[in-house]
Amino acid sequence: MSSEIINIQYEEPTLVDIVTLLALLTLLQLARWSTQKLFNAGLLGQITIGIIFGPLAHWLVTQSQQTILVLGYVALVLIVFQAGLDLDPNHFLKTFPQASATALVGILTPIALSFAFFNFAFPLLPTKQQFAVAVALSSTSLGTTFNLIQSRHKTSPSTSFNSDSIPPNPQHAIITSSLTTTLTTAALIDDIVALVLLSVLLSLGDKSSQSSSTGMGWIIGRPILASFLIATLSPLVAIAIRTSLKSAKSSTRANRSHDSHRDHAKDSKKDGKKWLSKLSWDRLQRETKLDLAICFAAGVLSAFLAIAYYSGTTMLLGAFVAGAFLFLLDPPSPQRETPSYTITREDMHENIFRQAFEAKVGVIQHYILTPFFFCSIGFTIPFLELWTKEVVWKGIVYVAFMTVAKIVAGFTCLTPALKSILASWWRKVRDSRRKTINKPPNAKEEEQEIDLQEAGQATSRRDQVEGEAPPASDLEREEHHRSSPSPSSRPPSPDQVPTPTTPSPSPPPPPPPLHLLLQQSLFLGLSLVPRGEIGLLVLQLANSRDLGLLTDQSAYLVGVWAVIGCTVLGSLLVGAWVGRM
Repeated sequence: MSSEIINIQYEEPTLVDIVTLLALLTLLQLARWSTQKLFNAGLLGQITIGIIFGPLAHWLVTQSQQTILVLGYVALVLIVFQAGLDLDPNHFLKTFPQASATALVGILTPIALSFAFFNFAFPLLPTKQQFAVAVALSSTSLGTTFNLIQSRHKTSPSTSFNSDSIPPNPQHAIITSSLTTTLTTAALIDDIVALVLLSVLLSLGDKSSQSSSTGMGWIIGRPILASFLIATLSPLVAIAIRTSLKSAKSSTRANRSHDSHRDHAKDSKKDGKKWLSKLSWDRLQRETKLDLAICFAAGVLSAFLAIAYYSGTTMLLGAFVAGAFLFLLDPPSPQRETPSYTITREDMHENIFRQAFEAKVGVIQHYILTPFFFCSIGFTIPFLELWTKEVVWKGIVYVAFMTVAKIVAGFTCLTPALKSILASWWRKVRDSRRKTINKPPNAKEEEQEIDLQEAGQATSRRDQVEGEAPPASDLEREEHHRSSPSPSSRPPSPDQVPTPTTPSPSPPPPPPPLHLLLQQSLFLGLSLVPRGEIGLLVLQLANSRDLGLLTDQSAYLVGVWAVIGCTVLGSLLVGAWVGRM
């Protein structure tokens, strides 16, 4: 039976559709500007506009909402992709242990507090349903987190995430590139683990997967293994490609310099190939380079999205690794050989893919795609069902629990201070033990006797000096001065010969002061509070009729309350914290 192909006919849109979309775009910009001025959190206004146009007033039809939701997810992919482009590998490797600890605490603490809350508020709720809501609240909104980091700089729409990599006073800067890298990595790990747990929940709710021969170990291990392989192999491939390109470029330059010294008789053979040199990358105009770079970046991004999707992990990880892959292909480097202490930003060769993204996509992402992303979050909120008495008070309590759970995760920044305190305490204990072990039982009496003996010897020497012959005359002193060699002409004694000394290794820099670490911990914890799109995605998939993982509607609404409340409260607190600096 042949399927019929239906072609869409071009029809002029109605005036209502055009005016509604124009009003949506305009109000999204006005809401972002007003809430950014008032609360330093422009995304709250865009979420509010999405609630008004979607579940509250129904000014947009379902098809339009679904289209905006897809465009919003494209914006999320681009936001994460830009974060990978702006990632500094040195900061990433240095902060990865701390980011992993932060992510681990930020996952386990919400899950533990969620079980404690549901045992109190919903004592009859099954454990599987409690775990489904806990997984949703263990995530972190990547889009909200990156948007808050960008709003910290208050610059153009295409501001990079690591633009504060050289703060004016690194010792006393609160928000540094290392802290933002830790925040980015921790938020990404949170979402990867949440989506891995979501895949486990989906497999538990899918009856067909339970009836198949696929083991539970493979269901759980497949996303973890895929995430690990994508995150570890991709940088190695990028470095290998960059090394081979450098060697090919250097060999080409060597061949050109060798050809330039040949006889002029062979120039006629070489004239026919001069058009090939015009195709060199260095000879292309800047706009042509940016166009080719953005096309190549789109292909790489699509490839990594497909790899992540079909391997069973989240596409957001694929977007992040794609950005890091392109960064490693063309890392920033000095354009000319200058001393390291005189290198400025003008001397640095900037990544061509980052330039292309900022020039070709940055404005569209800032004014259209990102507002659609936060507006789509408002579309998915069951706003009118959230205002019953039971849901309201339980939701407020759950918001408080989940806010505290993420703030606790931020205090992993105190690890350097705790290490230094423990190291100094252990050093004092070790020195005191050595003194007590090496000191004889009557050491104090011996020290007193030695002091008395030294004092007596000093007085006797002083008496001998006073009883010596009177000083010589001026003539004798002058003759003695002439006969004795000057100190500069005397040969140096063996004790005075300078011995070459090896420079001692510089001690490690001291950790930042405690009050600065407390402020950084609070900022990190508050930035992890928003849940946003990932939390709503997990809740809505668990609440779907096909799976039936979350059948209790009250528990689902309380979970939605917590996701929205944490997103709003976290954005407000981070905005207030950034505004006071």
